[in-house]
Amino acid sequence: QQQQQQSSATSGAGAGQTMVQMMSKLDYLTVVSDQDLDARMVKMPFEASDLQMLLILPNDRQSNSAYLCNKMTANKIDQIMDEFAKTKAHSVRVTMPIFCIDSGKISIQSTLVTMGASELFDKNKANMSGVCENKQVWLNKILHRCFIICDNRGSITSSTYEKARKRHASSVGKDGSLSFKRLTGVEEFTADHPFMYIILDSVTRTILMIGLYTDPSETLEVVHENQLSPDEAHQIYTEGFYKT
Repeated sequence: QQQQQQSSATSGAGAGQTMVQMMSKLDYLTVVSDQDLDARMVKMPFEASDLQMLLILPNDRQSNSAYLCNKMTANKIDQIMDEFAKTKAHSVRVTMPIFCIDSGKISIQSTLVTMGASELFDKNKANMSGVCENKQVWLNKILHRCFIICDNRGSITSSTYEKARKRHASSVGKDGSLSFKRLTGVEEFTADHPFMYIILDSVTRTILMIGLYTDPSETLEVVHENQLSPDEAHQIYTEGFYKT
């Protein structure tokens, strides 16, 4: 269902090419275009979940995709999702980089204060009695950290893959086996230059994560837990999550 390959990706305007690990998947997906964004988009659902990933790929290969940030408003997201809802799915081969991006630790104190939660940070006014018996508790810092790992371990659903397979099967044997004719009518979606990715709830259309993939050399190496020794895993968890 998925293939891994070595390929080159363009880093953006004025940049050269970098060899990166790419993964490819044939599935039954929806692709739309947007003239305002000057980009193509594909929607990929997560398995057994309402979450979906959108890849927004500028038509201009030399673009660094940063211009998408100013255009990606709540209204624009609604327009995009409405367009996806009106468009039929078809056989699409998505080819994209394997990547891991860490946001680092970001202070969200000023954001919470702006939203009206300023008393949490005032030791004379904070009231944490709902979560703590000690009424003297107050907050002096709140940090947010998130990371995304996008690899070929199958986080994107493969349930619709059967539709794509059967669509291109010339015959089905009595034992259920499929014999294939040459694949035709497969749309290629190759993310080999800077793009935007969005993870959102398909029901509420709430954005959970949004980011830009612009420079392959700045992404982290994907290392899974079963490749780490107990000491290495412990060091990563303690340094990554508990130190400020």
